Amino acid sequence: MAKTLHVSADPSTTLTGGTTSYFVCGNGYILASETTEAEAQVTYRTAGTITKLFANVGTNTVLTASTIRTRKNVANGNLSVSIPSETTGLFEDNINSDSVASGDKINYQIVVGGVINN
Repeated sequence: MAKTLHVSADPSTTLTGGTTSYFVCGNGYILASETTEAEAQVTYRTAGTITKLFANVGTNTVLTASTIRTRKNVANGNLSVSIPSETTGLFEDNINSDSVASGDKINYQIVVGGVINN
C-alpha cells in the first residue's frame, strides 16, 4: 500500500480556552477552525491507515492540558496528542493508528484546555 503524507498547517491559528474546534484532515493550509464538525469532515474514497499524528505548538498560554486527535465518522479516532499546560514544542503519537474504509468521514479535533493565562 502506498503512503501519503497529509499536511495541515496554519501558523496564525489562535484558539480560545475551553473550546472544541474541528479542522479538515488532508493536504493543505488550514484556513479556519470550525465549531461544527460536519464542516470539517473529509470523505475518504480509498481505504488505508492513518498513522503518526504530529503537532508543532509555537505558543501556549493555556493553564490546563489540550488535546489534538483524529475523528472518524463523528467518533474519536485512535490517534491523539496531549499538550501539557503552557508547553510549546513538538508533540506526536507514533504508536496508534486509524483504519479508514472508503466512505469514512475524517477530520481533526482540538480541545483547548479551560483557562488562558493572560
